[in-house]
This record gives sequence, structure tokens and C-alpha cells, in this order.
Amino acid sequence: MSHDTGGRSGLLTTASALRCPHGGSVRVDTAGTSAVRVRGARLASADDVFTVVGCPHTDGGRPRPCTTVRFTPGADGAGGGGVLAGGRPVLLSGTAAQCFADDLTPHGPPVADTAPQGVSCR
Repeated sequence: MSHDTGGRSGLLTTASALRCPHGGSVRVDTAGTSAVRVRGARLASADDVFTVVGCPHTDGGRPRPCTTVRFTPGADGAGGGGVLAGGRPVLLSGTAAQCFADDLTPHGPPVADTAPQGVSCR
């Protein structure tokens, strides 16, 4: 996935600003009830549903927007380094991912505008 964190991978949460490569917004719907939060937002995992809205992509003049994003933790060594939250791999802005159209045609990696974040426990 592309990201602009100066070479560092930030944690992905339900509040992370994700876009498809064509500028559509990615909405994260959490599948679990993880109590782990970063600045009040739940951590994202590969089990969550990532839906793309507002993708303007066309192919031959026909609309062919990105509709989903799928993450593959561990595929590129950036899948959270084996870190689990609620038994699920933590997703980072550098975790391997791909945007897809309805017919599962790949459209490229999503873009994450994440800032490096810290996690604190009390």
C-alpha cells in the first residue's frame, strides 16, 4: 500500500484516512468488538470490511469503480510484525493490500494518509 508517513508505517484504525488509487474514500466497518483503540478509534484488522465509495474510475468510458479493499497481513513483512489485537493481526499503513472492482478486477493498492501513532495502556 502507498503511504506518506516518511517511511514509517502507522497503525490503521477506523479513523484512518484511506483512499483507492483513484481518490475514492475507504470506509472501515469493524467485524470484531476489539477493545483496543488508538486515540478513541478501533484498530483495523484483515477481518474488517473495507468498502470504497466515490471512486471515479472508468474503463473504456464505462464506470468501473473500486468497491472493496482486501489486506494480506504478513505478505510483505509489514503486517504488524506478528502483533495481534484480540487474536487478529494488526494492520499497518504498509500492510499489503489491493483495491478491487465488483468483478474482483484489481485496481491497485490503496493510499493511507496516516501519521505515526503511539499506543498507550493504563
